[in-house]
Amino acid sequence: MIGNSIDILYTDFQKAFDRVPHKRIISKLCGYGIEKEMLNWIETYLSNRKQRVIIGDTKSDWLEVLSGVPQGSVLGPLLFLLYINDLPSKIKNKCELYADDNKTIAVVSNQVDSKSLQNDINNLTEWSDKWMINFNIKKCKIMHFGKHNKNFEYFIKDLKLDSTTNEKDIGLLISNIMKWNQHVNMVVNKANSRLGLLSKSFTYKDKNNEDFVLHFCKTYS
Repeated sequence: MIGNSIDILYTDFQKAFDRVPHKRIISKLCGYGIEKEMLNWIETYLSNRKQRVIIGDTKSDWLEVLSGVPQGSVLGPLLFLLYINDLPSKIKNKCELYADDNKTIAVVSNQVDSKSLQNDINNLTEWSDKWMINFNIKKCKIMHFGKHNKNFEYFIKDLKLDSTTNEKDIGLLISNIMKWNQHVNMVVNKANSRLGLLSKSFTYKDKNNEDFVLHFCKTYS
């Protein structure tokens, strides 16, 4: 891909862990070949969950929870990953998944390449509609790389995607000109903020205590 114009699609699921329909995750697990006893156990784990809202002395009726995987659990994130595991198979360009983050990478030298990426976007949209886990279109972005990039436009359901020059990618602030200034500034500001909190928590006068504070700072950061 060196020297080519690259477009990267960053997609964001809307309330990802809360939207996984229980019946559909069971159907998908069955398609993966999960044995019946394990499948029944997972179905029991997800079913018969209820919730209600309490404001002061006012209580709503109980409602059955029909979607979502339990957050804070070990099984919940695993079920979500299994639920979206087939997503890359629906597109032709390179796709990378990390938890609920997804990006699609395409070499875009001409209109044909642009159309290929748009077709992938359409296929992703069809997949999300089928499995009832929608994209947050306002948070879906396109990043254009390359001096001669033609900055093609892309759409999800007739809504034009915003282009961005910087995007957070697994903890790194990526720039479309491949400069690290903003990422370095972000890390420095974060470190200074934490250092300020720590400095208010400790007083030190001797060398031994200074070493402890330094070790604590490294651990905290």
